[in-house]
Amino acid sequence: MKVILPFVLVLAAAACVRADDPDIPRVTAYGTAVTEAKPDLLRWHVSVSNDGRDLPAVSQAHTELAASVLRLLAEKGIRSEETQTSGMRFQESREFRGSSWLKLGYMATTQVSFTLRNAAEYRDLWIELSRLPGVSVDNVRWDVADRIAIQNTTRVEALRSARAKAEQMATTLGGRIAEPLVIEEILTDSPWAPQPMMANAMAARAPGAEGGDVIAPGAVDIRTRVRVVYRLVAP
Repeated sequence: MKVILPFVLVLAAAACVRADDPDIPRVTAYGTAVTEAKPDLLRWHVSVSNDGRDLPAVSQAHTELAASVLRLLAEKGIRSEETQTSGMRFQESREFRGSSWLKLGYMATTQVSFTLRNAAEYRDLWIELSRLPGVSVDNVRWDVADRIAIQNTTRVEALRSARAKAEQMATTLGGRIAEPLVIEEILTDSPWAPQPMMANAMAARAPGAEGGDVIAPGAVDIRTRVRVVYRLVAP
């Protein structure tokens, strides 16, 4: 072990130098793969807010408002581990009048995020949330429960695409690719990015609206993009 370990470390260091060596002939290829997955859950982001002149009163009222939201979610069978409160804050409520700011009182806000796994319940939940004072739905979006497994499969397809492109470029010019020198995954848009169209579509069919479903799950695109650098070998 005293002989092998240093030898392995030397080889690893040499490989790093080779990968960064600008004199090594190389070919770079990007691979992109997209999997259309059927969404099976809804992720909600809700705000709870209230204001008033007296801070203790505002605080007490806010505690009760936030608790009413959590009680409703529990009644709907939404698991506590899939419910999260965040962004709790108190701040002064001010208004600019004339040439100065006028203090009106205090404002309290809390963000509540949760996951609804039974999409058939979304309309009833929407209506019941709208009945709670100080509650607004900021965003609702579709998601996929097994996203990580699908991403893993999609990544393999992206790597295959990159290899096929590299091979095509190399052979077209009379060369061939050898071992990969660099492999990296390129971050795409976050899966948690807001989708305001979803919220707007639901708001357009607010409580009391008649008719069928107001949203359709469609498909969620799970995208993976990679960059691979291969050593280029002459024929």
